[in-house]
Amino acid sequence: TLRIYAKLDVVMALLAKEMGLTIDTHMYEPNVPKELIVRPDVFIVPYDENGNLSKNTKTHWNLMKGAKIKVTDGPGTGYEGIVSGKNEDGHYICTLPNQREGSISQGKVLSKYMLGSWWVESAINGNAPKLPVVNINEIKT
Repeated sequence: TLRIYAKLDVVMALLAKEMGLTIDTHMYEPNVPKELIVRPDVFIVPYDENGNLSKNTKTHWNLMKGAKIKVTDGPGTGYEGIVSGKNEDGHYICTLPNQREGSISQGKVLSKYMLGSWWVESAINGNAPKLPVVNINEIKT
């Protein structure tokens, strides 16, 4: 066991430097074809209204600030919240009831959760069997 009392990013940067590795530090941006962008932060994805991958249905996945969302799986299944915006790295911030299983706050207190921007590229390509969140009242295409 090795305990390191520092931020992982700092430790890994120092390790990479020591090993002579070059790290690409540019911010990740999803590769999304223009025809699948309805408007900024709204994408056409091959999933049904429950977030399940579909060969027959496409929906608009709205990740705009203020969009109403619902959790599709895990201890927070069915919890409703909103997309609160994006952080400085372009990841989506979702405000939802606390999903920590076993917590006295579960389902009661609002918490902020990060939805990585990589989900957009993964979703438009149908790479996941289920979306982590779906819109409430989304548009089918």
